[in-house]
Amino acid sequence: MEFEWNPSKDAANLVKHGISFAGAARAFDGQMLVRPSDRSAESRWIGVGRIGTHVVAIVFTRRGAVVRLISARKARKYEKAAHLSAFPEGPS
Repeated sequence: MEFEWNPSKDAANLVKHGISFAGAARAFDGQMLVRPSDRSAESRWIGVGRIGTHVVAIVFTRRGAVVRLISARKARKYEKAAHLSAFPEGPS
């Protein structure tokens, strides 16, 4: 899977949320819950997955075969609970 992102947004995301987009891209290697985001006119998705033992939420869009990362943050309690309920076995 190929990823891209805006370097300025990556730096800002790292400062604000402590997660780089390069690190966030690793969550796509495992099991993710994905749902559409209704907060943008652009077709955006929210994926909840794991980076190691941390559950994260990643906003992204697809541009052809490329996944463009928009933001990444620690999952909210309900997102974490949904992910752990769907995938209780841990990281895949």
